[in-house]
Parts: sequence; structure tokens; C-alpha cells
Amino acid sequence: MKRILPLFAAALIGAGPPSLTPQGITKAEMEAHDLYGVGCAFVPHGRRDFIALADDDGAEIKLRGRLVRLQTDRASPELSYTARARYVSAAYVLRFAKTARRPTDVGSESEDWPATMTLSDRSGRVRFSTRGSLNCGA
Repeated sequence: MKRILPLFAAALIGAGPPSLTPQGITKAEMEAHDLYGVGCAFVPHGRRDFIALADDDGAEIKLRGRLVRLQTDRASPELSYTARARYVSAAYVLRFAKTARRPTDVGSESEDWPATMTLSDRSGRVRFSTRGSLNCGA
């Protein structure tokens, strides 16, 4: 009992909520949920799969094997190709931030921005944060 109590106390004092890692969104999921179109997709450094899709209508992330829809915060700045900096749901806040002044052009109607993505709960506690690329286009 003496060993368990300090671990329990440490968890209460400062460990915070467990992290929540978004999973890759598959092409099959994009097709099934009609997620293609003008907007941006976030790819973390070191990965090839999108973990978030965003446009003027909202954003999608995959948590615990399920797609979660977030609504556009229209008061947030537009980043590129109709994607916004902030999206919200009843449980989460999703933020994107560019980390460069100019994108890398990757085609006639697409660009790649160095960026960060942060997922917080509605209490403001960060549940996931990473650097990567915001691939935007039509």
C-alpha cells in the first residue's frame, strides 16, 4: 500500500490527462465520408499519413479508431485554401499554426506549409501536439 499511494498522489498532483494520439485517416475513410475537396491535410514529421483534414466546413481527426468532426471557428484566421486556424467540438479544440512565412509549392493548385497541430480538451489541457506539414490545395 505504501508504494501505491505515492503513485496515486503523483497522478493527482501533476500528471494531467493521458495523451491522445490521432491516427491516420485512410483513403477508404475519406471516400466513405466524402472528405475530398479544397482544404488542408496535416501530416506529422516522420509520417506519410494525414492525421487531420480541415476546410471551411470543419475538420476531421481520427481518435480511438473513430472519425471525430469539429466545427469551424469562423472567428479564427484563414490559413490557406479555406482552412482555418481553430476548430471546436463539444470535447476538443484543434489548432493549426503555420511556422513559416511562405509555403513550398508542390503543384499548380497546392502548397505545403511547415506547421504545428495541437489538440486540447475543452478545459484547455493539451492532449496532443506535434510539428509537421499542412498540405493545402484544391
